[in-house]
Amino acid sequence: MVTTKTSARLERISSAILFEVSQVLLRDIDDPRLKRAQLMRAVVSKDLSIAKIYFVVADETIDPKALAKQLNNASGLFRHHIAEKLDLRVTPEIKFYYDEEAAKAAHLLDLMAKL
Repeated sequence: MVTTKTSARLERISSAILFEVSQVLLRDIDDPRLKRAQLMRAVVSKDLSIAKIYFVVADETIDPKALAKQLNNASGLFRHHIAEKLDLRVTPEIKFYYDEEAAKAAHLLDLMAKL
């Protein structure tokens, strides 16, 4: 059973990881393809072993699966940065996923705006 204290801690850690990964994308990544990812949210496992980071892309010409693969190839850089910046007992493995729910919501908002 997850207590409120534990879930609040996981939320704070998730937010901190999302912030640090976005900072790396802004400052340290030179690949313009990776910079097209818009990070939406992070979900950290209870044991802090995995951090799933969900992203969307505004440009429809970009293949989200290919972008996820490129981001996952650079996950070591993100993990190293998190280990340096955050005082965590365990540095989670970083995995990137295309956020299909957010993409569908954005598409629906686009359709509604056109009406």
